[in-house]
Amino acid sequence: MDEWRTEQVLLETHTRDRNEWIEQANDDFGTDGDYEFLCECSDTRCTSTLSLDRYEYEAVRAFSTRFLIAPNHENPEIDEPVFERAGFAVIQKLPGEPARLARKSDPRA
Repeated sequence: MDEWRTEQVLLETHTRDRNEWIEQANDDFGTDGDYEFLCECSDTRCTSTLSLDRYEYEAVRAFSTRFLIAPNHENPEIDEPVFERAGFAVIQKLPGEPARLARKSDPRA
């Protein structure tokens, strides 16, 4: 995999780490209802936020190769769409280096 694609995956994993912090902070403060998460796409200019409840977020995090994005924010060179719901989509890293990097950097692994 070339350096550009590697950087794209690493950008997504950094945002995943921030979302993990957001979830933990909401849990620590006893927040109920939906949480606001950051889009985990590879576009550094993206400012999209996504509203999910705890169960929806945990369903995404159950797989280390899956990421939470705004609809139509996937990068077909490294991502494969899994499903879309109202207000958010879930993608999976393509097999090979993208998936390996996602698994290796998973904070829950």
